[in-house]
Amino acid sequence: LRRQRQMCIRDSLLFLISMVVGMVGMLVGAHLDQPWVMASVPIAAMVLYVIVSVRQDRALQHIQSFGDSVYFMGFLFTLVSLGVSLRAFATQKDEALRTETIITAFAIAILTTIIGLGTRIFLVNFSPSVEESEAKAHLSLADSSRQLGQEMDHLTQTTVGRIKAFNEAMDEITERSRVAIAESTDAYRQGLHG
Repeated sequence: LRRQRQMCIRDSLLFLISMVVGMVGMLVGAHLDQPWVMASVPIAAMVLYVIVSVRQDRALQHIQSFGDSVYFMGFLFTLVSLGVSLRAFATQKDEALRTETIITAFAIAILTTIIGLGTRIFLVNFSPSVEESEAKAHLSLADSSRQLGQEMDHLTQTTVGRIKAFNEAMDEITERSRVAIAESTDAYRQGLHG
């Protein structure tokens, strides 16, 4: 339980760090009027979040919630980008520059949402569901049970055959022993009477 709590805290910190890095990158890019910084830093933060989480293998254990966290991260970056565009709308005096900044911020907003949603869809929809995994396990168990039953039948038949052969051999030995004892007894009696 304690280890699970530590892993949950680690996952939360990774999400938080990725969010902060992406947001700071967007704000710095907007401040420096560098749209490529505004776009590349949050996207890189999302990609690194996915890679690190998948490498830790925790993301694959809770694929639904992990997919949701990637989508929400993209959506939060969208909100930050929209906030940047509203700031540009309020502070930019040059109409052409203001329009360019707003369009760029909206493009980045849509891009981060698309990446987050696309990643979520890929992770959740193209990963085996719990039901599919259970169905495969049931089929595998049924197949193993069938094979075990067949092997038990074969073993039983083999054992019964060996027991019959043993009984027949014992009957033959018993009969030979009876005959040999009877012959020995007769020979002894004849030797006594003779």
